Parts: sequence; structure tokens; C-alpha cells
Amino acid sequence: MLALAARNLYTRPLRTLLTAVAIALGVGMIFAMRIVGVAAEQAAAEARASQVAGADLAVASAFQAHLDPPLVRALLARPEVEAVGPTYRRLEGAPDPNVDLDSFGLNYALKGTGLALLGVDPAQTLTPYKLAGGAFFSGPTAHEVLLPALWAAQHGLGIGSTLDLTTGSRTQAYTVAGLLETSGVTALAGRPLAWLPLATLQAAFGTPGALTEVLVRLKPGTGREQARDQIQAGLGRSYIVTSASGAAGQARPLIASLTDSALPLASLTMLAGGAFLVYNAFAITLAERRREIGQLRTLGMTRRQVLRQTLLEAGVLAALGSALGLGLGLLLGPGLIALIVGLVQGHPLPTLRVPLDGALLAVGTGLLMTLGVTYNLARRAGQLSPLDALRGDAEAEAGQNLYIRWGPRAALGVFVLFLALYFYTVQRIDHLDGIAFTLVLLTPFLLVLVTLLALPLGVRGVLALAVRLAPRAGVTATLAARNLARAPLRAILTAATLAIGLMLIVGLSGITRAATTSSRQVVSGLIRGDWLLLRPEFASGSLEDIAAGHSLPPLAPAFQADLDQLATEAEVIRLGNVHLSETTLIPGVDNAFALDLALLHDNPGFILSEGTWAAADHYVAAGPALILPDVIARQLNVHPGSQITLSTLAGPVPFTVALVGGPLPIVPMETGIRYFGAHPAMFFVSARSGQDKTALERRVKTFAKQHSLIFAPDPQGSTGAIFDALFGVILGLFAGLTALSG
Repeated sequence: MLALAARNLYTRPLRTLLTAVAIALGVGMIFAMRIVGVAAEQAAAEARASQVAGADLAVASAFQAHLDPPLVRALLARPEVEAVGPTYRRLEGAPDPNVDLDSFGLNYALKGTGLALLGVDPAQTLTPYKLAGGAFFSGPTAHEVLLPALWAAQHGLGIGSTLDLTTGSRTQAYTVAGLLETSGVTALAGRPLAWLPLATLQAAFGTPGALTEVLVRLKPGTGREQARDQIQAGLGRSYIVTSASGAAGQARPLIASLTDSALPLASLTMLAGGAFLVYNAFAITLAERRREIGQLRTLGMTRRQVLRQTLLEAGVLAALGSALGLGLGLLLGPGLIALIVGLVQGHPLPTLRVPLDGALLAVGTGLLMTLGVTYNLARRAGQLSPLDALRGDAEAEAGQNLYIRWGPRAALGVFVLFLALYFYTVQRIDHLDGIAFTLVLLTPFLLVLVTLLALPLGVRGVLALAVRLAPRAGVTATLAARNLARAPLRAILTAATLAIGLMLIVGLSGITRAATTSSRQVVSGLIRGDWLLLRPEFASGSLEDIAAGHSLPPLAPAFQADLDQLATEAEVIRLGNVHLSETTLIPGVDNAFALDLALLHDNPGFILSEGTWAAADHYVAAGPALILPDVIARQLNVHPGSQITLSTLAGPVPFTVALVGGPLPIVPMETGIRYFGAHPAMFFVSARSGQDKTALERRVKTFAKQHSLIFAPDPQGSTGAIFDALFGVILGLFAGLTALSG
């Protein structure tokens, strides 16, 4: 039987190869997806381990805000804590005044050494390190730096050398006190990591007391996981307590959520396309072999043997496709790791690990898919009588095909469902809740399904019309039309396969393009201003950091004074990022804005659903308030004047809903600073009436240079570029991968 199966496949080499490739694409993507998943988990574990190394736990803000010294004292006072190690992380460098954001894009490279900086307290150093030479810091405020030994050698630096470091608007010389061995913590988000005394780094950036993380060492005999839970409960939801072995629950960045959605969906889409191709190939093959099957039945082959023979051929084909798929997965894996883990997460690339469970899952899925879609065909082939098989009646075979028999009827039922959902969502378009929002996304796919199910009826109608009209076009057209009409099953299945491929390419490309375009339009439509100033920390991190909306440190006093002076001649609107876990539709995606509400007043880009600005101003003046999008307000069943409790740096605080409208939750800038540590990341500057715009632009550029800000002359285009960078990588990956199945 195996020899017969091999011979049958070998007689149609091109069809066998293409069908195997269809299986291989699905299997390869599933395997590559699992490789990427393992790599992402490994990178995250290594990142946690490097941050928590030398300690048992790490404490950070749930809002990505900077921490204050009182937290250190509170942790030291806990009975399970033996020691703490406060740390402060920043990026070195300043914007290049010769390159603006519009021409360079979002991942703006800072001009400088390319180092990441870690501030540690010499008296409370829990982060492990090994010195290849030199000594540790001589004091808590010493202008000294520890450099990775390899990086120092590459740049011709040694112990006692001086190195200029740019921190904000300052450039100062630091003495190289020691060289760090590579076995210690010497990298952060792919950048070489230099160490400085904590107080020195805080002073260099003009942020005294600011911390990004506090490491915790537990007393001997204390259970790590139990202590983590106790400290988490004691600190509340305003903080995240993590360990090297596993992180506490926290909001995941938007980019990671998109990645998790794109890769599995791309794999399943490829597998679905491959399944239909396999079904098509076997249906055509069995139709061609009807006479051969009849001869075998006449010679004594039983129905069960025909069934086993056909399934054996499918199994051999699945094995061939799975073998190709495993190789494809191994080829795709490193590239996807570099794209997703390296670029998106900003972590150093982990070593490639090939998970056995991923290989078993991919091969098993490919095998089950192939056998599943061919079983009914094999069963029908075995049920043919020798006489019917010898007649080679393709029309009778077409009549027995479930897709051809029931497709048009199913299409009618799905179309009725589509109309019901369409009119339901149209009626609720101004009052979308979570269910209606999901149905809006579902209705286009129902229309696609109607088209596929109705194809048999449409193809038969086209074939009948072609047979009638072909004689007018000549002998060749007549022969072509009659040949297609004699094999309706092959024509219908081939048309369906082509339709699926074209729908995947056109539909998915359209979805990804529409998602990017709508994101740009929704946010860019709100933006007003003549110029944009961007703090470089926001434009120089990894895509994961930017999507996560990490809060920036407070503005230095000199910065704030100059900004206030600039505001006498120009309108300055501040915008920052904040995370509101209680106001999210998608778990883990809790991004929101903290901004000056002057940006929204009388702004045609801000769609107001409920409430008035007069009432909103009253709510904002009376206490903490926020603006909610219509979909989230419906989900929470709140209206202007309602109150919801949010987790803040000060603990749970009731917030009043001031307005309903806009694309994302919004809190006033001062509220964001006070309750969430959400300091401004962008400044939209507009010339006031009567000001010389040309002279003011020169002053704005001078202000940007003095305070190491990135200047962009086109705020709308720049914010659009930011969203392109955030969504473009994952949406482009999704479109490219799914188009392969076409």
C-alpha cells in the first residue's frame, strides 16, 4: 500500500509538491511562532534576571512612573526585607540638531556614546558586578564611571581615562574608575551599560531623588513568592513587584499584544488556506482516478482498503509537507526573533532554542489538518461501486460533494445572519458596547464567507453561460467551455482556491492599511500646533518601551522656567502617557493620554459623545476627573458626572467622568503628574496672535537645543510617523505572513 501511495503521488509531481508546500507554510509558521514565543519568554526571563540579579525581588511603578525615596524607606521597614538597592536608568546622548524627527522617523538615534546609564547607590548595591580592573566608586557623588571592559577596549579607554557623557542638556567629563567584566550586568535594551553613582546620575539629569526601580533582598529563610505576594499586597496596585523567576501581573504593552495576536492568526490563516488547497488537490486527484479506483475494486480491493489507501497517501503528503515546514520554521525563526524580540522588545537577541513541543505541535497540526480535510473524500471514494467508478462520471462526483451541494444553501443562511448583524450594528453605531464592537469586526468576515459558500452556484452559472456563448467566439473558446463544463468539480474547487488567495491578499492588506491609516487620522486629527518638541527619551527607546508609554522624569527647574517664559509668547500644550488598567477594552492594553485640555477645546478632531465643556471644566476644577471614549463608557455604564475608582500612586482614588468622547482615556496633565507620575513627553507649540512666527520659530529651535529636545516642524506628520512606527512593524508582519498563504 505504501508503494502504491508513493507511486500515485509521484505520477503528479508538481501537484504533490505544491500541496506539500501549502502544508509546509502552515506547519512552518506554527513552528516558527513557537520558536519566537520561546525566544520572547527567554528574553523576558533574562531581562528580569539581569534586573533582579543579586536580589530576590524588584519593585517598580505600575504606571511606568519614577519612584521616590520614601518607597525605599517603606521597603526597609518591612519585616521580611534585609536590604534594598535603589537604581536609576537613563539613556546617554543628545538630539542631533542637523536631523529632525520628520525625516528620521521615530527611532531617533541620540548623538553621543550610545551608552545606557545605570545609577547605583555605592552603599546599597545589590546588582552584582565583577571588575576586570580598577576599583568601585570612591564616593556617592564621585564623577566616576564603570565601563564594560569590551566596549572600553573598542574605544581605546582604560582606567584613569576621561569620558564625556551627555545627560540632558549637560555634557560633563567622568573618570573611568573601573572596567566591568561581561559576566555582570553590562547591557540594557541592546545598549552597552555604564555604571555611575546614583546621586551623580540624578544630579546630571537634574532629577534629584528620582528612581526607576528598587531591588530587594529578603532575609534568610524567607520564601520568595510568598514575600512577593505580601509586599505586593502591602504596596497596592500602584506598584509592581517582580522576581527573576516570574513577574507579577502587570499591564503588557500594546505592541506585545499585537504580536501575540498577529502571529497565531497568521499561522491559522495559512493553515486554513493550506487546508483548502489540500482538499482541492485530493478532490481533483480522486476525480481523475475514478476509473483506476473502479479497476482496483473490480480486482478485489475492499471499501476499507480504498479508504486506508487514500488516507495513507494523505499521510505521506502530510509527512512530506511537515518535514518541509520544520525546515521553513527553522529558517523563519531567527528572522522573526530578530524582528520581534530584537526590534520590538528591545532586548538583546537570545540564543536560538528549538522547542520540541513546538515541533510536535506543528507536525501534529499539519497531519490532523491533512487527514481531516481528506477523510470525507477518502470515505466517498471507498463507497463508490466498481460500475460507477469505471464510468468516471465527474458530474455525479460533483453532485456528491458536500461543498457543492450545501454551499449555496449555507450561503443563504449566512447572508441572513450578515443582514441581521449589519442592521443591528448600524442601529447601535453611536452607542457601541463591547458586544456590538465585536460584531462590527465580525460582519465583513461573514460577507467573505457568503462569497465562498456561494461560489459553486456562481461558477456553475458562469459555466452554463460560457457553453451557450462560446460558439460565437470560435472553436477554441467552445472546446475550453465544454471541457470546464465536463469537470465542474475541478472548476469550482479551483475557483474557490483562487478566491481564497485573492481575498487573503486584498482583504488582509486592506485591514492592516486601514488600521494604520485610521490610527493616524484619529490621533493626528486631534493635534494642533505649529511645531512639536519631543523629549528624546521618548523617541530613542525600543518600540516596546514607546508602546508601553513609559513615563518620563519630571522637568528640571531650569527647563520649567524657560518653558514658562516661552509660554508668554506661544501657546504650549503638554502631552504625556499614562496607564489606566481599569479603563481598557483589551486586557493588557491600558494606554491613555495625560494632556492639557486646551488641546481638545473647540477641536473638530475631538468627537464629543456626551456632556458639555462647561460642565467638564467644572468637574475638572472640583477634583480628579477624566474623559472616557464612548465604547469604554458604555462598557463601564458611566456617564458625565459618574465616578469610577482608579489605582493611582496615592492608592485608590475616585475620579469623575467629565466627558465621553475621543479615541483614548484622557486625564488633565496636572492630574497625570500628581496621581500617575505622567510627566510631559511632547510639547505642541503655537504662535500667539500678533507674534512674529518666523522669529518665534527661531526661538523655539533655540529652546529645543538648550534643553536637548527634538524639534519637528510638522506636528501632525510627526505624530502620524509615531503611530506608523508603533503599528507598522506588527501590521506589516501580519500582512506579509498572511499574504503568503494566498
